[in-house]
Amino acid sequence: MSGRLVWMTLLYLVCSVSEGVLIKAAGGVRTLDDLLLVRALGIARVGATAGPTMLDEAVKRGFSDTPKRVEIKVEGAQLGGGY
Repeated sequence: MSGRLVWMTLLYLVCSVSEGVLIKAAGGVRTLDDLLLVRALGIARVGATAGPTMLDEAVKRGFSDTPKRVEIKVEGAQLGGGY
C-alpha cells in the first residue's frame, strides 16, 4: 500500500459509511505491514494474493492464534487537524 493518500482515503471511507457496513480492501495490500495498517484503520476484509507470504511473515514475527497488540507506524501520519 503506497502513499499517505491511500490510507487517508481508506480512513475516510471507514468514517463515512453507516455502522455495520464492512469495507474490503482489495489491491495494494502486499505486505504484513500493509495488512496490519488497513486492519488498524477499520477495514474488515482484505483480498490479497500475497496472503501466504503474509502468514509466513507473521509466524516469523511471533504471531500465533493468541491475540497480540502491535504498534502501527505510518510515516508522515497525522490523524488530526493540520490540513
